[in-house]
Amino acid sequence: MAVVKRLYGEYTLILLVLVLGVCASGWFAWQYQRDQQERTLEAFRAAAQDRIELIRDKIDHNDVVLRSVVAFFRSSEQVSREEFATFTGQLLIDYPYIRALAWVPHVSQAEREAMESNAGYPGYRFRERNGKGAMVVAQQRDEYFPIYYVEPLTNGNENAIGFDVGSDPERFSALNRARQTRQVAATARVGLLQSGEADFPGIVFYAPVFLQASMDAGDGVPKTYETLAGFVASVVPLADMLDAAIKPLTYSGVNIVMHDLSAAESANRLLYVRSTRLRHMADEDILRDFQGQSGFTEKAVVEAGGRKWEIAVVPAPGFFSLEIHPETYLIFAGGLVVTVLLAVYMFSRVRENERINHEVAERTEELARAKREIEMILLSTHEGITGLDHGGRIRFCNSTAGRLLGYRRRELIGQDHHQIGRAHAGGGPAR
Repeated sequence: MAVVKRLYGEYTLILLVLVLGVCASGWFAWQYQRDQQERTLEAFRAAAQDRIELIRDKIDHNDVVLRSVVAFFRSSEQVSREEFATFTGQLLIDYPYIRALAWVPHVSQAEREAMESNAGYPGYRFRERNGKGAMVVAQQRDEYFPIYYVEPLTNGNENAIGFDVGSDPERFSALNRARQTRQVAATARVGLLQSGEADFPGIVFYAPVFLQASMDAGDGVPKTYETLAGFVASVVPLADMLDAAIKPLTYSGVNIVMHDLSAAESANRLLYVRSTRLRHMADEDILRDFQGQSGFTEKAVVEAGGRKWEIAVVPAPGFFSLEIHPETYLIFAGGLVVTVLLAVYMFSRVRENERINHEVAERTEELARAKREIEMILLSTHEGITGLDHGGRIRFCNSTAGRLLGYRRRELIGQDHHQIGRAHAGGGPAR
């Protein structure tokens, strides 16, 4: 019962302080952790969005380059190799991630021999890859799309001269989309001819060039129509373009993984893998982290030449962590320490008050006992004794005093001793 009394008596406030202190410590620690996580998410989203926007810009810049070259062809009756080199030279300087710009004319079977003879390259022939990947003379077909001009004629770009784009299914599919939509069309990831290796990844963008032509309809009135003259092509290694996109940004620990959502087979969807960590990470490690990512990811789908590319940005291991910060534990532990110290202080004060109350009770008991003893002594003495207050009224008297004064003892209590004295002197009690 004593324990229950203490729990629900003097110690109730201490228990309440302990409970509130623990709750407040937990709340402040949780609030701090939440704020830190929000800051982490905000910093990560800013880093991810910056990179996504710059990648978008590079894709848009490539479209601008292609459209400017298309406009150049449309404004000229015929573009020579020298004119093509002069016009594209500055563009390639301004946009160095573009490996090459090429002119791909539309050539019919009847025009092939003349085109090969007048190309201006020694031994120029329309070429294609055979089943083993080697370049051979192109087979006969109704139409050809040979690479006729290419700039710069360095870095392996000369390997692409004469290649019939129509002989490659992926490239030919992009050409047909560009021809039908009259918009820029991109291939899936392909091996670039410039590298001499079919497995060197890159994207080729094609922009169609339609020129005005006229024909006699038979009534003497020429009829104007547009005919496909060819395509302007830009060759873009993905690593070059995307590295150029993120180069201006400050260092940040994120990984970037890009997929081509338009690819028919999932095995061909992976476009690009890059880590912005200072320490180099192998592509396999980045992909392993990406596939096992259970945290937060920033994604965006961008359109590139009619294809949908998904850009996924994830934190690199050890960066933008949402785990509990050490400061969170310190805040919680600090709150608990303050709470315990306060509770200990309050407990000590309660115990001190108990000690004081106990001493007061003991002194009071001693005084009461002494009073009782004194009263017993005074009541038993044969001398008449009275006790007065400051106003002269009787507060104590023994039986002897009452008998001497002619009163019962209880009748004297509260009487004015002066009146009692005068009445006693006059020979009778004062009634």
